[in-house]
Amino acid sequence: MRKIPRSTGNNLRKAMKIILGLDMGTNSIGWALIRQNDDETEGEIIATGSRLFQEAITAKERTPKNAARRAARMARRITARRSARKRALFALLVQNGMLPEDEAARHALFNDHARHPIMLRARAATEPVTLQEFGRILYHLAQRRGFKSNRKAQLGDLVKDDPDIAAVVAAEEADRLRRRLEKLIAKGMSEDEALAKLAGTAGDDEDDGPVKAGISLLRRAMETAGHETLGEHLYARMQKGEAARKLHTDRAMYEEEFERLWDEQARHHDELRNPALRAKVRHTIFFQRPLRTQRDKVSKCTLEPRRKRAHRAHAISHEFRIWQTLANIRLDTVGAFESRPLSLGEKRTIAEALSQQRTMSWASFRKLLKLPKRDVMTINLEEGGAKDLVGNTTIIDLANDLPDRWFSLSDADQQSLVTEMTNIPQKDQLIKRLRSGWGFTPEEAYRVAVRDLDEGTASLSILAMTKLLPHLKAGLDYTGAKDAVGYAPGRRPGELKDFLDLPPDYRNPVVNKVVHEVRRVINAVIRTYSRPDIIRIEMARDMKQNKKAKAKVQQQQKANERANAEAAEVYQKQKPGKRASHEDLLRYRLWQECKGVCPYTGKAIPLAELF
Repeated sequence: MRKIPRSTGNNLRKAMKIILGLDMGTNSIGWALIRQNDDETEGEIIATGSRLFQEAITAKERTPKNAARRAARMARRITARRSARKRALFALLVQNGMLPEDEAARHALFNDHARHPIMLRARAATEPVTLQEFGRILYHLAQRRGFKSNRKAQLGDLVKDDPDIAAVVAAEEADRLRRRLEKLIAKGMSEDEALAKLAGTAGDDEDDGPVKAGISLLRRAMETAGHETLGEHLYARMQKGEAARKLHTDRAMYEEEFERLWDEQARHHDELRNPALRAKVRHTIFFQRPLRTQRDKVSKCTLEPRRKRAHRAHAISHEFRIWQTLANIRLDTVGAFESRPLSLGEKRTIAEALSQQRTMSWASFRKLLKLPKRDVMTINLEEGGAKDLVGNTTIIDLANDLPDRWFSLSDADQQSLVTEMTNIPQKDQLIKRLRSGWGFTPEEAYRVAVRDLDEGTASLSILAMTKLLPHLKAGLDYTGAKDAVGYAPGRRPGELKDFLDLPPDYRNPVVNKVVHEVRRVINAVIRTYSRPDIIRIEMARDMKQNKKAKAKVQQQQKANERANAEAAEVYQKQKPGKRASHEDLLRYRLWQECKGVCPYTGKAIPLAELF
């Protein structure tokens, strides 16, 4: 293709615009540079090309290539933190005379089989041990401190320090396990068989799976044997020749044993009557870091650049999404080539229903609006593959959690409550805030704190959605609402540069790879030809999909392959020796979708006349 000199390009800019088109995929970028007049009636292609690059995900697992490095890094981090915890405890115990300072003496204590740490733990629950033997016990507790469920890990020490919350947590976990047991008992199992079944099979999540069931079995065994501490029970198993390892243990078992052993040994050792030392040792053994907040990663609103995007869990985010979806719905009459949007009354009817139910099927949608069946009238979103309409899940969930309180709150208070739920990641701090600031009961505070709201952020801020929503409710679509508010179309104001700078980190390896390659292409086009007036982009759908979404696409592709194989087999029977074209395969699949009936005339189409 002919290269445009810079001077020529600048002169052409007065009369014609230069347009760069980009087709972005996960491992390639196609581009075309054209020039057109203002009314787009004349133009010509200046140059075309493509850039191929290595995809940022593995070919087999379809996972980011840095996933293995990240997993290894996290494993190293866990190992390092465990080592740091043990070193800190070791130094603390030596400093307070609970472990020998002499290395040879320590080696003798740690390797004396006659003073096995599990045996010492069993003895220390009812009789005195030496101070250094007790230090050996504490170090053993730090090595294996048990599983801590997600809910308890998030609640921190509140479960131990607040008996009301502890009672709510215990009752909730017992109820969850009871419901799963009842399902298995209803199938004819005994209670012990059901518990054993749960201990050997995975559940819906980590808390309900084999870990939780195994912990319940262990606690039942301890109660049956009359053992008050985990150390006593493990030592009894060792004496019977049974394994003391590979058991599912709870962090609470170790914490309870720590308290019991310290209380018992404090009666015999004055050094252990120091509350500050006890608290410091306990914190060193059992402290678990809270999850890091991601609030600093939230992007800016596309319409209000000074505001951050709203959390997807906000009630207004759901309401805005519902009304925007309703504005996009088109009803098409089959065979009449007639299409219309929903009327304002129909939108209000559906919006009211979606504020009270989590999802709405298309059958329920038709029934509520008294629309004809699918063979008479189609809905564009349904035809596009949308399974159902999603309701305002935040309002529905919190109304269930707070049946006597939620609807008595003002809209501003409801929004403030959701804001605090999303902005306070530490569940123990959130519960304290709900009880002191909102006056919630322990049950209400716990249910709200552990409620899993929708993750992620919307594309707009609360301010932008607050401005747009009244216009959507008045019947306008999204574009009309933006125009009514005064959000001007076009590019954001900013300084024009000759070349693109390095892009920010989007925290997605696939997106990062593509964006960097796009920058190379655009800068190369500018250097070789001229800076375009307009850049138009077509983006591959799978570039921003997560693993689950990509798996869904692959599943659909396999279903399409099976459908095409079936169509080809039918074609071979109808046309022996001939190969079906893509049009033939598509014709059969459409015929099958229409159940062999012409959608325009209503007449049956025999299979023999199809090809």
